[in-house]
Amino acid sequence: MKLIVTLVAILLLVTGTTSAAIPQNSRICTDWHAHTFTAESLGDSVAEGYNIPANEKWTAKLQAELPSGSAVWNGAVGGSLIEHYMPGGAYYFHVQFVKQVKPTVVFLNWRLNEQAMATEFTGYTPTNTQAKYMSVINDIKSASPNTTFVIVVSPWAHSPQLTSGTYSQWDYIFALWQVKEQAGALWLDWMRYVSKPGEAYNPDWIMPDLVHPTVKAQRPMAAAAFGLLDGYCQST
Repeated sequence: MKLIVTLVAILLLVTGTTSAAIPQNSRICTDWHAHTFTAESLGDSVAEGYNIPANEKWTAKLQAELPSGSAVWNGAVGGSLIEHYMPGGAYYFHVQFVKQVKPTVVFLNWRLNEQAMATEFTGYTPTNTQAKYMSVINDIKSASPNTTFVIVVSPWAHSPQLTSGTYSQWDYIFALWQVKEQAGALWLDWMRYVSKPGEAYNPDWIMPDLVHPTVKAQRPMAAAAFGLLDGYCQST
């Protein structure tokens, strides 16, 4: 219970991170003000925008709000796991693309798929998930050390598979917080804007599969991402 209270306090009080946590050689705000800002999204079906028309996905809506000259690429793939974005993985080409174009920011979000796998297989514990996140981050940093990472927390899932089991959603959220701290990343909590712990299932925001955000939810997801970036750079 103490851990949950601590996590709730963290998520309610923190939407981003302090300037001290961002690497000193980060170019996030330089690019933002110079209208050369670029971003890539890597992750699972929530990050990709499952069953959402291309122009309605949160990445497309974010692109529309960014300063002119900016670009957002969506390298997230439904059903993917972090290992697919590691060397030898099926989607490693997305990481290779990131290493080539060196975007300003990379959004990372595989929380729900990693947890779902843990209900059937070993190797998907919160600790292992944290290590795999850092592996992808360090791989990208090896080619683009001044890229900033944004650790994304998916909206709360109501699926029975994810609300019971050895590990809870909070266990994985806490692991992501450790990644955020270790990598000096920004923190984007979509739960605050779409589906929160303890709330009843709302079909306006979450699809009938009890996991994926709806078309309506894409707008606040994009707005939260924009607000995080704009708020950070307007304060520096």
